[in-house]
Amino acid sequence: MTSIFISSLNCSSCGEANSFERYDRIDVSKTPQCRAALIDWELFKYTCKHCGHQVIIDYPTFYAD
Repeated sequence: MTSIFISSLNCSSCGEANSFERYDRIDVSKTPQCRAALIDWELFKYTCKHCGHQVIIDYPTFYAD
């Protein structure tokens, strides 16, 4: 099972609040599209909806292949 949590973050550039999907557990047998997104770091990229600033959010995740 893939577990996704919505977190609230403030942009480090403009300070505005945004939501961010955090994947605590990824089961690629159930969500195969997550494999490429994980390899490309797309699951960890945060883009501010207000100013477009992007950063990588480092958080632990469990990956089941």
